[in-house]
Amino acid sequence: MKLEIQSPFDRSSIGEIDYTPNSQVDTMLDAAVDASRNPLSKSRRIEILERVIELAKPRVEALALTIAREGGKPLVDARVEVNRGIQGIQCAIETLNTMAGKEIPMGLNAASEGRLAFTTLEPIGVVAAISAFNHPFNLIVHQAIPAIATGCPVIVKPALTTPLSCIALVELLRPDHGAVQLQARLPSDALACAPREQKTKGRGAARIRPWATVRMGRPSLVCFAS
Repeated sequence: MKLEIQSPFDRSSIGEIDYTPNSQVDTMLDAAVDASRNPLSKSRRIEILERVIELAKPRVEALALTIAREGGKPLVDARVEVNRGIQGIQCAIETLNTMAGKEIPMGLNAASEGRLAFTTLEPIGVVAAISAFNHPFNLIVHQAIPAIATGCPVIVKPALTTPLSCIALVELLRPDHGAVQLQARLPSDALACAPREQKTKGRGAARIRPWATVRMGRPSLVCFAS
């Protein structure tokens, strides 16, 4: 089943995407859980994020036009959003350079004499990122990029009114999305995109079931943007 993306200005068609069936979401979750057991090294994650910035900078205008066309945002504001998103990726890289565990004070009593205690930071596991329509590029950067930076596989549900900007970020990251020359080479099981059909019940009450197959512990974290 496909969804046609229409311009809010004149309802002209600007693209279409495929809905993701429950069975495919299950497959995505299985692959992501497997990937979470062997996260990419920190140096590789930094390399990928640096490559995304390198790819995104010359495409600011194209990304901004996509935001403006599908969401109706003024182009000047759309350019600001893309640049803020790129800045968010840079912030993730800089955070990796300083993010670390800490030493826990010991030797404070007889039981802790001669002992050493410390904490380390580990990826939490699979992250489900349910994005919003109003900042379709910058918000998914804030959801997906920190997860990728910390070694967590991500499954993204773009907003159905403005999915193309969200998918554009996926195309920069995934080896099997978009043109080969634009890929930052994130493994396909570390990032998946799952547009899901919106169910509506009652007047003005939209009931969204984006993760009909989510079960306890799958994913480890669900983050929303609104």
